[in-house]
Amino acid sequence: VSAGTSARESVSIIQAAGADPVGIAISLDRQERGTGEASATQEIHSELGLQVVPIIGLEHLSEYLEDSEQSAETLNAIQSYRREYGVT
Repeated sequence: VSAGTSARESVSIIQAAGADPVGIAISLDRQERGTGEASATQEIHSELGLQVVPIIGLEHLSEYLEDSEQSAETLNAIQSYRREYGVT
């Protein structure tokens, strides 16, 4: 999830088909800011009332990479990304 646009569009399509979604599963929660100070997943939860369940979050990926000496460059890129776009 980045801005949550695809999640919102998917919910609209599901509702137009006459079904009621109960949650959203995502592979990676990038923990990016949405339109305000909250993360995009927090905004989806608050706006749509749906629980967002990630398989993994960016903080977990960072923790994993911290334990790997071969991943320093990737970890630095992720940390830079989080400083610019992430929620605190």
